[in-house]
Amino acid sequence: MAAVQASRLELAIEEALVNVCNYAYIGQTPTGAVRCRVVVQPDGLRVDIADEGPPFDPLARPDPDTALDLDQREPGGLGILLIKSLVSEVSYRREDGRNVLTIRMDKAAAGKPDAAS
Repeated sequence: MAAVQASRLELAIEEALVNVCNYAYIGQTPTGAVRCRVVVQPDGLRVDIADEGPPFDPLARPDPDTALDLDQREPGGLGILLIKSLVSEVSYRREDGRNVLTIRMDKAAAGKPDAAS
């Protein structure tokens, strides 16, 4: 995996984990665990991030309209939009009482446009 792809994957995982830490366990005592599993695959890497928070599919909402002025936008959604722009694929499932966000980075994903441009 190229250094650029590794950096993109690292940023996407960091954003996903920050979201879990900030939102998954609001108002819950005690808080639950967060599990992060990295799977090396022939065509790239897969990262599964699982939390025990209430069911929440971050992919269910439409992407925010970034063409609108800030005061016209609904809050939220920029983090998952960033994640989707950085990696090859993002998916969600609810499994065994956990939210599982799967992030995939294919080896051939080097041509993906830079999220910062």
